[in-house]
Amino acid sequence: MRGRFRIRFGDTDPYGVVYYAAYHRYAHQAVEDFLRSKGIEADYFFRNDSFAMPVVASQGKFKRPVRYPAELSSHTAVVKMGKSSITFRTTFFLEDQEVAKVEITFVCISKEWKPIPVPESIRSALEGK
Repeated sequence: MRGRFRIRFGDTDPYGVVYYAAYHRYAHQAVEDFLRSKGIEADYFFRNDSFAMPVVASQGKFKRPVRYPAELSSHTAVVKMGKSSITFRTTFFLEDQEVAKVEITFVCISKEWKPIPVPESIRSALEGK
């Protein structure tokens, strides 16, 4: 799924460059938009009466600086779906050049905080079934 992000002044460091943590926030927002495009609401995916999907890993790679007030485009996809985990990758572009990439892994847990299988409703929506 494609998205767009306007850099806000508060997302930059003292040199006017997008601060690395902002990319993680943008990526999480992109995942929410991606889920919505697949018919999955954020409150169902992240926290409901049956399960939760906390972040267990987040990693970013940054290729070149981006400065305020640029506008980034993005592409988000599922890159790995395990028995109880899902990893999303959001790649960010400035004028068609890749500038950053963030991967976020969520694990499906029970109310007892034990890993459980990803519900079939989520799995099938993300796999396009």
